[in-house]
Amino acid sequence: MKKFTCGFIIGCILCLSSMAFATNLLEVYPKFVSLRFNGDIKSLGKENSTFLYKNRIYAPIQDIVTNMDGYIDSDYYNNKSLSINYFPPNSNILTDKNFEFQYMPIQVCILNSKKHNDKLTVISGLLKYCQGAFDYERSDINIRLIFYDKNNKYINNCYVPCGSVKVGEIKYFKKYVQGDLTNYSKVDLHVEYFNDTVEMYRQWMPKDN
Repeated sequence: MKKFTCGFIIGCILCLSSMAFATNLLEVYPKFVSLRFNGDIKSLGKENSTFLYKNRIYAPIQDIVTNMDGYIDSDYYNNKSLSINYFPPNSNILTDKNFEFQYMPIQVCILNSKKHNDKLTVISGLLKYCQGAFDYERSDINIRLIFYDKNNKYINNCYVPCGSVKVGEIKYFKKYVQGDLTNYSKVDLHVEYFNDTVEMYRQWMPKDN
């Protein structure tokens, strides 16, 4: 009798577990569609195919963002967030023409500059570590942004330690800077730190053009 009761209880638990698991299943159907990015057809492959669920077509976000020259920065610690970083169309892309390692190009885009309070301005932007001639998978990169007014007169600068950046990664940054930088007219990019090897000897000085 004890064996029967025990077996009955275990069977009920397994049955309830199966029912609970079944409620989390989604009924989806393969939906093969061609994806066009600015008129160009891109194939995602069979492993990353689109599917139909409740009359909506779903596609892998990783492939969508990659084909838009963007980058997904995920929260690896708890998998609760995804940050999609990409350079907006027709954005002003900054490069450091004096950066000696031009075979490892670095691009920066200023997204926004707005006043935080009477003393501080918030600067937000993106840094992209482009594929270069050498196979550096990851590099430590620090930059400085130099701001000028409409008369090419120096206003202020902003030091941005970006830390470790992977090749192909687009990294978001936000810095608080003293003063009002909301009315700047031009920005210069200065790469100050790259893999412990270069740019450390370069002395930066503001120059009015």
